[in-house]
Amino acid sequence: MHLRPFAASVALSVASLTGCAGQPSRAPTTSAAPPSAPTSLTNAEPATPSRCSGAEYHQLDFRLGTWDMRDLTGKLEGTNVFTRELDGCALQQRWTSAEDPQVGVSYSGYDVRTKRWYHHWMDNWANSLFIQGGWSAERGRMEMTGERVTLDGKSVLERVIVTPLEPGKVRVLWDHSPDGGKTWKLRFEGIETRRKP
Repeated sequence: MHLRPFAASVALSVASLTGCAGQPSRAPTTSAAPPSAPTSLTNAEPATPSRCSGAEYHQLDFRLGTWDMRDLTGKLEGTNVFTRELDGCALQQRWTSAEDPQVGVSYSGYDVRTKRWYHHWMDNWANSLFIQGGWSAERGRMEMTGERVTLDGKSVLERVIVTPLEPGKVRVLWDHSPDGGKTWKLRFEGIETRRKP
């Protein structure tokens, strides 16, 4: 599995290096057309507040916008676009690789029942990754982990950490553990910067 683009795209956010089963990732975004306005005020229905208006649902709002992902040498890996979808209940990521014909999409969302964030990634190279976790106020970062089975049937624990460095700049680290979290090996580390509107 060529994980270099995959890791950078999953960086999630979402994030790429070597030696696993499957293949890589990247991506842009779309937005739905606004609903038609009512013909009169008497036909207008009262606005319904979003079920996802609590502060916890907005812990990843710092990711909104268009971002360029670069590795630590400054090489451009690709572009991420993050938008709020489903009445604010989900964060959509769309990735486009800078070099490979690879695109990917993920959805992240907070579940008030479990008090956890969930992130599901898929791309056009047949990669899929499902991780979960939460915001660490103590460390000031989002941490998510999840198990992935390689093509040879081995179980690997994946971990993605996104750390805000300053407004419009985040550090993305993706590592993995073949021994259930006892030791960790780096897959990808990079810096994302948000483009100015």
